[in-house]
Amino acid sequence: MKKHPRRVFQPILLICVAAVLSACGGDDGGDGSATASGSPSNTARSVQYYSGQKAIDHLGNSLSEFAVLHGMTAEELRQKLLTDPTLFVTSLAKLVYRDNARQAQVVAPNTLSRLQVLTESSSADPGNVFALHSRSGSTKTIYLNFKGGTLRYPTAVPPIVETYPAFDLDGDPSTFNTEERLVIQEVFRRVAEDFAIFDVDVTTEEPARDKLVRADAQDGIYGQEIYITRDIYSVDSGGEAPIGVFNSIDTPGQPDQSDYNKAAKVFYDKLAVAASDRAAVIADAISHETGHTLGLSHMGTATATYYPGDSFSSWLPLMSQHPNANSIRKLTTWSHGDYKNANNHEDELAIINAYGLKLISDDFGDTIGAAFPLGIDGTNSDGRPSSRVSGIIGSSTDSDMFRITVPEGPLTIQADPAAVGPNLDIKLSLLDSAGNSIQIVKDNPTTADSLSAGIALPQIAAGTYYVKVEGTGRGSPLTPDPKIGLPWGYTKYGSLGSYTLAVIYAPVLAADQISTLTKERTQAMGFNISLLSPGAWNVFVSAGTSLVKSYGGASGAALTDAAILPSGAKLNAGESLRAGGMTLTMQADGNLVIYDAAHKVLFASTTNSVDNQGSALNMQADGNLVIRNPAGKSVWASGTDDFGGEYMVFGSDGTLSLRTGSRINWLLPSQLAVLTSAQVSVLSAAQIQGLDTAVNNLSSDALNFISSLGSTVVKRWGGVTGVALTEVKKIAAGGKLNSGVTLTAGSVSLVMQGDGNLVIYDTAHKAVWASNTNSVDNQGAHLNMQATDGNLVMYTPAGKAIWASNTNDNRGEFMVFGSDACMSLQTGSRVSWFTAAQVQSLTQAGKMPVAH
Repeated sequence: MKKHPRRVFQPILLICVAAVLSACGGDDGGDGSATASGSPSNTARSVQYYSGQKAIDHLGNSLSEFAVLHGMTAEELRQKLLTDPTLFVTSLAKLVYRDNARQAQVVAPNTLSRLQVLTESSSADPGNVFALHSRSGSTKTIYLNFKGGTLRYPTAVPPIVETYPAFDLDGDPSTFNTEERLVIQEVFRRVAEDFAIFDVDVTTEEPARDKLVRADAQDGIYGQEIYITRDIYSVDSGGEAPIGVFNSIDTPGQPDQSDYNKAAKVFYDKLAVAASDRAAVIADAISHETGHTLGLSHMGTATATYYPGDSFSSWLPLMSQHPNANSIRKLTTWSHGDYKNANNHEDELAIINAYGLKLISDDFGDTIGAAFPLGIDGTNSDGRPSSRVSGIIGSSTDSDMFRITVPEGPLTIQADPAAVGPNLDIKLSLLDSAGNSIQIVKDNPTTADSLSAGIALPQIAAGTYYVKVEGTGRGSPLTPDPKIGLPWGYTKYGSLGSYTLAVIYAPVLAADQISTLTKERTQAMGFNISLLSPGAWNVFVSAGTSLVKSYGGASGAALTDAAILPSGAKLNAGESLRAGGMTLTMQADGNLVIYDAAHKVLFASTTNSVDNQGSALNMQADGNLVIRNPAGKSVWASGTDDFGGEYMVFGSDGTLSLRTGSRINWLLPSQLAVLTSAQVSVLSAAQIQGLDTAVNNLSSDALNFISSLGSTVVKRWGGVTGVALTEVKKIAAGGKLNSGVTLTAGSVSLVMQGDGNLVIYDTAHKAVWASNTNSVDNQGAHLNMQATDGNLVMYTPAGKAIWASNTNDNRGEFMVFGSDACMSLQTGSRVSWFTAAQVQSLTQAGKMPVAH
């Protein structure tokens, strides 16, 4: 970083104007001249402050030049001086806002009550409040100076020396006690939130001087210092700031004058409020005075310098600061005079941007096509799985869109603005997979005047949904509300800032009920099936037969109808297959859906989108069942392209299966009935009907079973016992498995071998799955769980990809390796890929060969 000379407030022209005004000035009736009281290091203040007509008279023939220097015409400056009593011209040629003190009962330092408790776990340690940063690395800085300092103007006559004391509540300015540190911490968080949408670092750590000064017009590194101090001259002001100095360019050779001319101050001792509101009032004053340095004027009305707010909402513009303790509001934002009878309609966000504080980049997409996928990343307090994310609404047109995959059951969505000093009033929407609104909430109905928004549904169908977060206004700020006859509220212009979003899903089955399998697949067993523990078997039969269940009063019926899609055939957009009361439809929107007799969705491919409209379902000759859009792109597939001549069967029980001959190779979970422990202990031959062979001999037929909710069952046959998962290891999105590193789960292991081969070993150290990438060129390869696209890729040391899961459409995906020797890729609770090692076949001989 280049070194900058210390700053000078304005160019040479302003120095000339100052010289003229000094010659005209002196003690000629200026407003607000005072002598320091109780500050022996300060000289008598000789600077004069002029307001109204006195300021115009003082400027005299310099009025036009002075106005041009501050970006106004002479008439505009004249009108501002005549209508705003807080606007002053000083004898040092400064145009300054001196804001009113806040009139209320002063709380004695020794009787301060406890401050507002900061509830967020991420809040800074009160012991480290002088190293706080909101956006480290930004080229713009707002420095909150709680430690005080001395400002000098040595060329004034007489020379000026002003020493401003540190922030002090207990009468000991040499230290900062816990109460003071908590105030500083909360003030920082509130000011940081006011500027959260801008690329600027709000900090309590004193920066290097070249982070604040600006050497020339090409210098993009600069900032503003705000003193939080006492009113040492008893001018009865809550704060003081020169106008439009944030990006002012230094003139070499006058460092002390430039520091003096650029300084802004907040006089906390003149902001008298209850101790619990102290931090809120100081923070609002800091943002207000900083606004002046960024060229902003007051937001008032035709009859009031400061807009006092309405009686029905808790909102005020940051650039109004009504001198009344009752004006403390829950929501303070930037404004453009979007309220009734406003006297100032300047676009504050545009003006701040023009001074160099650019808006930050959009963090999340605004549309369904650009929605960010949320995966399950934690557990709620009630044990339900949850997703959590933080974001920023950066403009009135910004909205953040998230995609969620939801199991059937209850769904809770909660969006909250910043816990301290929020600027955002939230509008929350839940959309279905086609983008249609299910519910829109602008506030939390359980909390009066809440800025949060929540949706709680006791039941929702499984599928893909979208959550939309945006800012909102409230009431009728510009025209009378018909219900009360008065205007009230605010627009969404300044409803901007940070938020947190939590999505809480339906509870999952407990581990002692069902152990976790990462992908729906069948297993073939012999004739006897034993149910272990209080779980549940999901049972269906091979060879097109049906299972009749007759235990504990439960009964099932055989298939009554089936529809077949032969090899090489297709189901076009808008066409359906029907079997009994069930319907399989290739919808025109690109979604493949199974409906039951009540038109309830049993399965959906969730491939509906604008691009996929007109898609067709293809039963390919290679055995793969594929949905292709009109452009020929595969958007969904069964992944069974190693079964040539396969055909599809859709049954009256809502089942969809792929078969070669009498063998079932693939199925959808909707075809499975669930037998609970009260219904089945052991299935005997007498309970099986419709088999081609004798009742007491299953011959080559077999029962195939799979568990519900994508889970696996506990397997027992011929003395071979399988157990539930006891341990899993996870590689998060962006993580790596380096060469030579082993992941162990239970007694099985996943090894990224030094020869470049990725191998899963069972308990006997037998290889049950391998990537088969071992070679001389691949030695030292590593496995990368790519965060950008969800692809699991193996790279050589030269950066060449030699193996991949080909799941590069699942951003945020993570890898799971379990004690059942399974490796899978998941986003939340949805599995997109797995290794064949996790699917085993139990034969009548009791062997457990790996299924390929």
